[in-house]
Amino acid sequence: MNEKNLSNENDELMFYHTTLRNVISLTTLGFICLTFSESINKKINNLILKILSFIFLLIAFYFNYNLIELFSTLNKNYKFVGNYLNINYSFILILVVIELFIIYKILMLLLKK
Repeated sequence: MNEKNLSNENDELMFYHTTLRNVISLTTLGFICLTFSESINKKINNLILKILSFIFLLIAFYFNYNLIELFSTLNKNYKFVGNYLNINYSFILILVVIELFIIYKILMLLLKK
């Protein structure tokens, strides 16, 4: 997405909210897979769901990072950008913590006999 496509503040705000909604949806899917994996006894299915959860959260992280990069480099001084980017920074922190937790759970699952 480049600056030519975002012609005014309303377009930028709509793009921001749409992308943030996608990040939240992917995070929710990651939580669903992670929660469901804990109720499965088969090791391979548990592992697949944990990896799928990690992938969903990684995609959410990518979208979120790109959104921060886009709005950090805009030359326009809209008032919503600074306030709303704090939400994205918080999401980055949450996603990193959850992804580290998933890596830990995958390693424990693989090392368990």
